[in-house]
Amino acid sequence: MKELNKLMSYNILHKPDESQESASRRIGLVAEIVNQVKPEVLCLQEANLLVENPEYLKKFAQDVNLRPIAVTQKRPVSDGFAVATFTNYQEVDPARYVFSAKNVNMISTFDMPWGVTQVGNIHLPSSSEKDRVKDAGLILMETNNGILDLIIMGDLNSLSPRNNYDVREITTEYGQRIRDKFTDVDGNLLYQVYNLLRQRGQ
Repeated sequence: MKELNKLMSYNILHKPDESQESASRRIGLVAEIVNQVKPEVLCLQEANLLVENPEYLKKFAQDVNLRPIAVTQKRPVSDGFAVATFTNYQEVDPARYVFSAKNVNMISTFDMPWGVTQVGNIHLPSSSEKDRVKDAGLILMETNNGILDLIIMGDLNSLSPRNNYDVREITTEYGQRIRDKFTDVDGNLLYQVYNLLRQRGQ
């Protein structure tokens, strides 16, 4: 049994109209939370603020004592989301990027204590399970098909059988939007992304 070190995934929320003062304070708070966890691999989603502001990226990396190994440099649309991966492990191969309609996903390869391992920092779309399954399939095509260990982290916008709540029980207007995204026409919960990723892990 391979011993996993501490890993962390965090969607830090992209706020396009945020003031410089608010952005600086929020990035500082994110760093505080990361330092409470002290991960050896950190995957951030909606990391536009860091990607688009090198001074923020440099300071954040120093504050969490991790190197920004792989950072997306572009997004496919103006309102898309970026991702960033931080670690002090040695990068083995250049990161591979998978672009969806709005998000950028990234596969990095690191020399970790148990051997060379791929780490997926992904942000699947919230639009529909069909779109999420499509993007997850494209991401898996960029991995080494079971040759290397694979760790998937990120904002999957998906459910798994381990969720401790049932979206069908949410009665608010927001709950209806959630049910539209995460249930089929018969009201059954959708686990397609979870099942697809589980297949890759077997």
